[in-house]
Amino acid sequence: MIDALIDAVQCQPEEYSVVVIDSALNKGLVTLRQLEAAFERLPRRYTRALGRADGRSQSGTETLVRLRLRALGIRVSLQVRVSGVGYVDLIVGDRFVLECDSRRFHTGHERYHGDRLRDRELIRLGYLPMRLTYEMIMFDWPETLETILSRVRRREHLWPRRSKTGKTAARRTKTRDEDGSS
Repeated sequence: MIDALIDAVQCQPEEYSVVVIDSALNKGLVTLRQLEAAFERLPRRYTRALGRADGRSQSGTETLVRLRLRALGIRVSLQVRVSGVGYVDLIVGDRFVLECDSRRFHTGHERYHGDRLRDRELIRLGYLPMRLTYEMIMFDWPETLETILSRVRRREHLWPRRSKTGKTAARRTKTRDEDGSS
């Protein structure tokens, strides 16, 4: 198994190497210690992929989204437990939830309905859910990324800041601008 994984890492782009490593770690096929020992034999350029790996990632598309957003300097947390909802795939910033859905685990009436109930609860709690398909990540990434970045640019991915009076930072700024105070 280790030899096959090392061959895969040497034969593909780094982000796909991380996908393979994440998957092997998540499925318990190898341990991080085993990989570290195996990577010591490789040229240094391959160790970066191991440093970016995270065995909590539950799918290749989840890994790709995490890597691509972090490469842009965007804070992304993975497999975050949200009370009343359970674990979500990724959270951008504080509250922008990205779920990377595959047909295998998200089709059929029961699963489809369950996903919508989770989204409803996330929205009730103030989160902003967005479901991404394999096609959106693999074949339509530029458009998908632009949609994600539009929320990030508007700072919607962050919880609104509140003052001691309960006003949000945006409201406090507007009030200051309106009355001329600084």
